[in-house]
Amino acid sequence: MEPFAKIQYQITPSDSRRRTVFITDRLLKQVKIPSLWVRLLYTLPLAALLVLLALDNARERIPLLAVLAAMIVFLLTWQLLFRMFVLRKLNRVMQQRELAEEEAFPTEAAFYPDRLTITHARTHSVFPWQEITDVYESADGLYLVHQQTRYLYLPARFFDPASALAVTSFLQQTFGAKYARVALMQGSTSPESVGEVGQPDKEAEPPRWQFDFAMTGADVSAVAGWKRNRLLAAATVLVTAGCLLHARGGNIRAAVMAAAVWLVILLVFVLAFVKARRQEMALPSKDISLRWYDDHVTVITHQADEAVNQIVYRKMKAIRRQKKMTVIIFKDGTFLYVPLSAAESKKKFTDWKRFLKEKHRKYSKM
Repeated sequence: MEPFAKIQYQITPSDSRRRTVFITDRLLKQVKIPSLWVRLLYTLPLAALLVLLALDNARERIPLLAVLAAMIVFLLTWQLLFRMFVLRKLNRVMQQRELAEEEAFPTEAAFYPDRLTITHARTHSVFPWQEITDVYESADGLYLVHQQTRYLYLPARFFDPASALAVTSFLQQTFGAKYARVALMQGSTSPESVGEVGQPDKEAEPPRWQFDFAMTGADVSAVAGWKRNRLLAAATVLVTAGCLLHARGGNIRAAVMAAAVWLVILLVFVLAFVKARRQEMALPSKDISLRWYDDHVTVITHQADEAVNQIVYRKMKAIRRQKKMTVIIFKDGTFLYVPLSAAESKKKFTDWKRFLKEKHRKYSKM
Protein backbone atom coordinates (compact mmCIF):
# COMPACT_ATOMS: atom_id res chain seq x y z
CA MET A 1 0.00 0.00 0.00
CA GLU A 2 1.39 3.36 -1.02
CA PRO A 3 1.07 6.43 1.25
CA PHE A 4 -1.26 9.18 0.09
CA ALA A 5 1.17 11.83 1.38
CA LYS A 6 4.77 11.92 2.49
CA ILE A 7 7.10 14.56 3.92
CA GLN A 8 10.75 14.66 4.94
CA TYR A 9 11.68 16.84 7.91
CA GLN A 10 14.25 17.45 10.62
CA ILE A 11 13.54 18.76 14.13
CA THR A 12 15.75 21.69 15.18
CA PRO A 13 16.27 23.15 18.68
CA SER A 14 13.84 25.97 17.83
CA ASP A 15 11.26 23.34 16.81
CA SER A 16 11.74 21.60 20.16
CA ARG A 17 11.21 24.89 22.02
CA ARG A 18 8.12 25.64 19.93
CA ARG A 19 6.73 22.19 20.70
CA THR A 20 7.43 22.67 24.41
CA VAL A 21 5.55 25.98 24.43
CA PHE A 22 2.61 24.39 22.60
CA ILE A 23 2.41 21.37 24.93
CA THR A 24 2.72 23.56 28.02
CA ASP A 25 -0.08 25.80 26.76
CA ARG A 26 -2.29 22.76 26.05
CA LEU A 27 -1.69 21.32 29.50
CA LEU A 28 -2.33 24.62 31.27
CA LYS A 29 -5.65 25.04 29.46
CA GLN A 30 -6.73 21.68 30.84
CA VAL A 31 -6.12 22.86 34.42
CA LYS A 32 -8.97 24.73 36.10
CA ILE A 33 -7.52 27.50 38.29
CA PRO A 34 -10.26 28.91 40.59
CA SER A 35 -10.81 32.65 40.28
CA LEU A 36 -10.12 34.97 43.21
CA TRP A 37 -13.84 35.36 43.93
CA VAL A 38 -14.35 31.58 44.05
CA ARG A 39 -11.39 31.25 46.41
CA LEU A 40 -12.79 33.99 48.63
CA LEU A 41 -16.07 32.08 48.92
CA TYR A 42 -14.09 29.20 50.45
CA THR A 43 -11.80 31.46 52.46
CA LEU A 44 -14.34 33.64 54.29
CA PRO A 45 -16.13 30.78 56.15
CA LEU A 46 -12.75 29.31 57.12
CA ALA A 47 -11.59 32.71 58.38
CA ALA A 48 -14.79 33.13 60.41
CA LEU A 49 -14.33 29.67 61.92
CA LEU A 50 -10.70 30.51 62.70
CA VAL A 51 -11.73 33.68 64.56
CA LEU A 52 -14.49 31.90 66.54
CA LEU A 53 -12.16 29.09 67.62
CA ALA A 54 -9.42 31.56 68.54
CA LEU A 55 -11.84 33.57 70.70
CA ASP A 56 -13.18 30.41 72.33
CA ASN A 57 -9.92 28.86 73.51
CA ALA A 58 -6.95 29.63 71.32
CA ARG A 59 -4.32 27.88 73.44
CA GLU A 60 -6.00 24.46 73.36
CA ARG A 61 -6.86 24.71 69.68
CA ILE A 62 -3.42 25.65 68.33
CA PRO A 63 -3.08 22.58 66.02
CA LEU A 64 -6.53 23.12 64.51
CA LEU A 65 -5.96 26.88 64.18
CA ALA A 66 -2.65 26.21 62.41
CA VAL A 67 -4.36 23.88 59.92
CA LEU A 68 -7.12 26.41 59.21
CA ALA A 69 -4.59 29.23 58.78
CA ALA A 70 -2.54 27.11 56.36
CA MET A 71 -5.67 26.32 54.33
CA ILE A 72 -6.57 30.03 54.12
CA VAL A 73 -3.07 30.99 52.99
CA PHE A 74 -3.11 28.16 50.43
CA LEU A 75 -6.45 29.25 48.96
CA LEU A 76 -5.45 32.91 48.73
CA THR A 77 -2.06 32.23 47.17
CA TRP A 78 -3.07 29.22 45.06
CA GLN A 79 -2.44 30.89 41.71
CA LEU A 80 1.01 32.07 42.81
CA LEU A 81 1.86 28.65 44.23
CA PHE A 82 0.61 27.01 41.06
CA ARG A 83 2.92 29.06 38.89
CA MET A 84 5.87 28.64 41.24
CA PHE A 85 5.69 24.89 41.71
CA VAL A 86 3.47 23.31 39.06
CA LEU A 87 4.82 25.31 36.14
CA ARG A 88 8.40 24.86 37.32
CA LYS A 89 7.88 21.11 37.49
CA LEU A 90 6.15 21.12 34.11
CA ASN A 91 9.02 23.04 32.53
CA ARG A 92 11.52 20.62 34.05
CA VAL A 93 9.58 17.67 32.64
CA MET A 94 9.44 19.25 29.19
CA GLN A 95 13.19 19.99 29.30
CA GLN A 96 13.83 16.36 30.15
CA ARG A 97 11.72 15.34 27.19
CA GLU A 98 13.73 17.64 24.93
CA LEU A 99 17.02 16.22 26.21
CA ALA A 100 15.71 12.71 25.65
CA GLU A 101 14.57 13.34 22.06
CA GLU A 102 16.07 11.34 19.26
CA GLU A 103 19.09 12.90 17.59
CA ALA A 104 18.14 15.31 14.83
CA PHE A 105 18.21 12.78 12.00
CA PRO A 106 16.58 13.52 8.66
CA THR A 107 13.16 11.89 9.08
CA GLU A 108 10.34 10.75 6.82
CA ALA A 109 6.67 10.81 7.79
CA ALA A 110 4.41 8.72 5.56
CA PHE A 111 0.60 8.96 5.78
CA TYR A 112 -1.40 5.82 4.99
CA PRO A 113 -5.17 5.29 5.25
CA ASP A 114 -4.67 3.14 8.38
CA ARG A 115 -1.45 4.45 9.96
CA LEU A 116 1.35 6.98 10.19
CA THR A 117 4.97 5.85 9.95
CA ILE A 118 8.01 7.79 11.18
CA THR A 119 11.36 6.63 9.82
CA HIS A 120 14.96 7.74 10.35
CA ALA A 121 18.36 6.19 11.02
CA ARG A 122 17.36 4.81 14.44
CA THR A 123 13.69 3.96 14.16
CA HIS A 124 10.82 2.92 11.95
CA SER A 125 7.81 3.67 14.14
CA VAL A 126 4.26 2.71 13.22
CA PHE A 127 1.31 4.63 14.68
CA PRO A 128 -2.12 3.16 13.79
CA TRP A 129 -4.69 5.93 13.63
CA GLN A 130 -6.73 4.33 16.44
CA GLU A 131 -3.78 4.96 18.78
CA ILE A 132 -3.74 8.70 18.00
CA THR A 133 -5.98 10.32 20.61
CA ASP A 134 -5.92 13.99 19.51
CA VAL A 135 -4.76 16.09 16.56
CA TYR A 136 -3.98 19.83 16.66
CA GLU A 137 -3.49 21.93 13.55
CA SER A 138 -1.60 25.19 14.03
CA ALA A 139 0.11 27.69 11.78
CA ASP A 140 3.53 26.19 12.55
CA GLY A 141 2.56 22.55 11.94
CA LEU A 142 0.67 19.48 13.11
CA TYR A 143 0.72 18.01 16.62
CA LEU A 144 -0.49 14.41 16.88
CA VAL A 145 -0.95 12.99 20.38
CA HIS A 146 -0.12 9.31 20.69
CA GLN A 147 -2.03 7.55 23.48
CA GLN A 148 -2.62 10.88 25.30
CA THR A 149 1.02 11.42 26.32
CA ARG A 150 3.43 11.56 23.39
CA TYR A 151 3.32 14.56 21.04
CA LEU A 152 4.45 13.99 17.45
CA TYR A 153 5.32 17.31 15.83
CA LEU A 154 5.43 17.80 12.06
CA PRO A 155 6.57 21.37 11.15
CA ALA A 156 4.54 23.15 8.47
CA ARG A 157 7.58 24.36 6.51
CA PHE A 158 8.21 20.79 5.25
CA PHE A 159 4.73 20.45 3.66
CA ASP A 160 3.93 21.71 0.18
CA PRO A 161 0.40 23.12 -0.36
CA ALA A 162 -0.88 19.86 -1.91
CA SER A 163 0.39 17.59 0.87
CA ALA A 164 -0.79 20.05 3.56
CA LEU A 165 -4.33 20.03 2.12
CA ALA A 166 -4.37 16.24 1.66
CA VAL A 167 -3.13 15.50 5.20
CA THR A 168 -5.25 18.04 7.07
CA SER A 169 -8.41 17.06 5.15
CA PHE A 170 -7.83 13.37 5.85
CA LEU A 171 -7.10 13.92 9.56
CA GLN A 172 -10.10 16.22 9.99
CA GLN A 173 -12.39 13.64 8.40
CA THR A 174 -10.84 10.74 10.35
CA PHE A 175 -10.76 12.29 13.83
CA GLY A 176 -13.83 14.53 13.78
CA ALA A 177 -14.25 16.15 17.20
CA LYS A 178 -10.74 15.07 18.21
CA TYR A 179 -9.31 17.33 15.50
CA ALA A 180 -8.73 20.90 16.72
CA ARG A 181 -7.73 23.70 14.37
CA VAL A 182 -5.88 26.34 16.37
CA ALA A 183 -4.86 28.12 13.16
CA LEU A 184 -4.81 27.21 9.49
CA MET A 185 -1.65 25.40 8.40
CA GLN A 186 -0.42 26.31 4.94
CA GLY A 187 2.32 24.44 3.16
CA SER A 188 5.39 26.13 1.73
CA THR A 189 5.78 26.58 -2.03
CA SER A 190 9.40 25.51 -1.54
CA PRO A 191 9.62 23.00 1.36
CA GLU A 192 12.98 22.76 3.09
CA SER A 193 15.30 19.93 2.07
CA VAL A 194 16.80 17.74 4.80
CA GLY A 195 19.05 15.39 2.87
CA GLU A 196 18.93 11.61 2.68
CA VAL A 197 16.68 9.81 5.17
CA GLY A 198 18.30 6.73 6.68
CA GLN A 199 16.76 3.41 7.66
CA PRO A 200 17.39 1.61 10.97
CA ASP A 201 19.84 -1.23 10.51
CA LYS A 202 18.91 -4.71 11.61
CA GLU A 203 22.10 -5.69 13.33
CA ALA A 204 23.87 -8.69 11.81
CA GLU A 205 25.74 -9.51 15.00
CA PRO A 206 23.84 -11.48 17.65
CA PRO A 207 22.62 -9.47 20.69
CA ARG A 208 23.98 -9.97 24.17
CA TRP A 209 20.46 -10.79 25.35
CA GLN A 210 17.15 -11.29 23.59
CA PHE A 211 13.60 -11.61 24.91
CA ASP A 212 10.52 -12.40 22.83
CA PHE A 213 7.06 -12.05 24.37
CA ALA A 214 3.58 -10.60 23.90
CA MET A 215 3.20 -7.07 25.30
CA THR A 216 -0.36 -7.08 26.61
CA GLY A 217 -2.64 -4.17 27.42
CA ALA A 218 -2.96 -5.45 31.00
CA ASP A 219 0.80 -5.31 31.56
CA VAL A 220 1.07 -1.84 29.98
CA SER A 221 -1.78 -0.67 32.23
CA ALA A 222 -0.10 -2.08 35.33
CA VAL A 223 3.24 -0.41 34.52
CA ALA A 224 1.70 2.94 33.53
CA GLY A 225 -0.50 3.02 36.65
CA TRP A 226 2.24 2.00 39.09
CA LYS A 227 2.58 5.43 40.76
CA ARG A 228 -1.19 5.89 40.91
CA ASN A 229 -1.65 2.50 42.55
CA ARG A 230 1.06 3.18 45.14
CA LEU A 231 -0.46 6.57 45.96
CA LEU A 232 -3.89 4.99 46.38
CA ALA A 233 -2.46 2.32 48.69
CA ALA A 234 -0.54 4.88 50.78
CA ALA A 235 -3.56 7.20 51.13
CA THR A 236 -5.78 4.28 52.09
CA VAL A 237 -3.37 3.04 54.76
CA LEU A 238 -2.84 6.50 56.29
CA VAL A 239 -6.52 7.44 56.46
CA THR A 240 -7.51 3.97 57.72
CA ALA A 241 -4.91 4.29 60.47
CA GLY A 242 -6.38 7.69 61.39
CA CYS A 243 -9.88 6.20 61.57
CA LEU A 244 -8.69 3.41 63.86
CA LEU A 245 -6.81 5.81 66.16
CA HIS A 246 -9.86 8.07 66.52
CA ALA A 247 -12.15 5.09 67.16
CA ARG A 248 -9.83 3.60 69.80
CA GLY A 249 -9.61 7.00 71.52
CA GLY A 250 -13.39 7.09 71.84
CA ASN A 251 -13.85 10.07 69.51
CA ILE A 252 -16.63 8.59 67.37
CA ARG A 253 -17.44 11.87 65.60
CA ALA A 254 -13.82 12.29 64.49
CA ALA A 255 -13.71 8.63 63.43
CA VAL A 256 -16.85 9.09 61.28
CA MET A 257 -15.40 12.24 59.67
CA ALA A 258 -12.11 10.45 58.97
CA ALA A 259 -14.01 7.52 57.46
CA ALA A 260 -15.95 9.92 55.21
CA VAL A 261 -12.67 11.47 54.03
CA TRP A 262 -11.33 7.95 53.41
CA LEU A 263 -14.36 7.10 51.25
CA VAL A 264 -13.97 10.29 49.20
CA ILE A 265 -10.26 9.62 48.61
CA LEU A 266 -10.99 6.01 47.73
CA LEU A 267 -13.78 6.99 45.31
CA VAL A 268 -11.61 9.59 43.51
CA PHE A 269 -8.71 7.21 43.03
CA VAL A 270 -10.90 4.26 42.04
CA LEU A 271 -12.69 6.33 39.39
CA ALA A 272 -9.34 7.59 38.03
CA PHE A 273 -8.00 4.03 38.05
CA VAL A 274 -11.03 2.63 36.24
CA LYS A 275 -10.89 5.36 33.58
CA ALA A 276 -7.18 4.82 32.95
CA ARG A 277 -7.66 1.06 32.99
CA ARG A 278 -10.36 1.22 30.32
CA GLN A 279 -8.19 3.39 28.11
CA GLU A 280 -5.10 1.23 28.46
CA MET A 281 -6.87 -2.14 28.27
CA ALA A 282 -8.12 -1.08 24.84
CA LEU A 283 -4.54 -1.40 23.61
CA PRO A 284 -4.05 -4.56 21.55
CA SER A 285 -1.43 -7.15 22.48
CA LYS A 286 1.75 -6.92 20.41
CA ASP A 287 4.45 -9.51 19.82
CA ILE A 288 7.79 -7.84 20.40
CA SER A 289 11.48 -8.72 20.51
CA LEU A 290 13.92 -6.86 22.74
CA ARG A 291 17.52 -7.23 21.60
CA TRP A 292 20.11 -5.88 24.03
CA TYR A 293 23.50 -4.78 22.66
CA ASP A 294 26.47 -3.09 24.29
CA ASP A 295 25.25 0.48 23.72
CA HIS A 296 21.54 0.21 22.86
CA VAL A 297 18.42 -1.93 22.86
CA THR A 298 16.53 -2.64 19.65
CA VAL A 299 12.75 -2.98 20.00
CA ILE A 300 11.08 -4.88 17.16
CA THR A 301 7.28 -4.95 17.04
CA HIS A 302 6.13 -7.82 14.84
CA GLN A 303 3.17 -6.80 12.71
CA ALA A 304 2.26 -6.31 9.05
CA ASP A 305 4.45 -3.19 8.96
CA GLU A 306 7.26 -4.22 11.30
CA ALA A 307 8.38 -1.42 13.62
CA VAL A 308 12.03 -1.10 14.64
CA ASN A 309 13.24 1.29 17.35
CA GLN A 310 16.81 1.60 18.60
CA ILE A 311 17.13 3.20 22.05
CA VAL A 312 20.59 4.14 23.36
CA TYR A 313 21.30 3.41 27.02
CA ARG A 314 22.10 7.03 27.87
CA LYS A 315 18.34 7.67 27.69
CA MET A 316 17.67 5.36 30.62
CA LYS A 317 16.35 7.16 33.68
CA ALA A 318 15.53 4.39 36.16
CA ILE A 319 15.13 0.65 36.57
CA ARG A 320 12.58 -0.80 38.94
CA ARG A 321 11.14 -4.16 39.88
CA GLN A 322 7.38 -4.57 39.66
CA LYS A 323 6.02 -7.95 40.69
CA LYS A 324 7.50 -10.42 38.18
CA MET A 325 8.62 -7.74 35.74
CA THR A 326 11.65 -5.49 35.39
CA VAL A 327 10.65 -2.04 34.13
CA ILE A 328 13.03 0.38 32.38
CA ILE A 329 11.95 4.05 32.46
CA PHE A 330 13.41 6.44 29.87
CA LYS A 331 13.91 10.19 30.15
CA ASP A 332 11.10 10.98 27.72
CA GLY A 333 8.55 9.21 29.94
CA THR A 334 8.33 6.06 27.81
CA PHE A 335 9.14 2.64 29.21
CA LEU A 336 9.96 -0.96 28.40
CA TYR A 337 9.38 -3.99 30.58
CA VAL A 338 10.55 -7.58 30.56
CA PRO A 339 8.48 -10.23 32.37
CA LEU A 340 10.30 -13.03 34.13
CA SER A 341 8.39 -15.50 31.97
CA ALA A 342 10.20 -14.18 28.85
CA ALA A 343 13.54 -15.57 30.06
CA GLU A 344 14.60 -19.17 29.56
CA SER A 345 15.61 -19.40 33.21
CA LYS A 346 15.67 -17.31 36.36
CA LYS A 347 19.49 -17.25 36.18
CA LYS A 348 19.39 -15.76 32.67
CA PHE A 349 16.95 -13.11 33.88
CA THR A 350 19.20 -12.28 36.86
CA ASP A 351 22.32 -12.06 34.64
CA TRP A 352 20.50 -9.73 32.23
CA LYS A 353 19.40 -7.44 35.07
CA ARG A 354 23.01 -7.26 36.25
CA PHE A 355 24.08 -6.34 32.70
CA LEU A 356 21.36 -3.68 32.49
CA LYS A 357 22.29 -2.08 35.83
CA GLU A 358 25.93 -1.91 34.76
CA LYS A 359 24.93 -0.08 31.57
CA HIS A 360 22.71 2.28 33.55
CA ARG A 361 25.57 3.16 35.91
CA LYS A 362 27.93 3.71 32.99
CA TYR A 363 25.70 5.83 30.78
CA SER A 364 23.97 7.82 33.54
CA LYS A 365 27.28 9.67 34.06
CA MET A 366 27.30 10.92 30.45
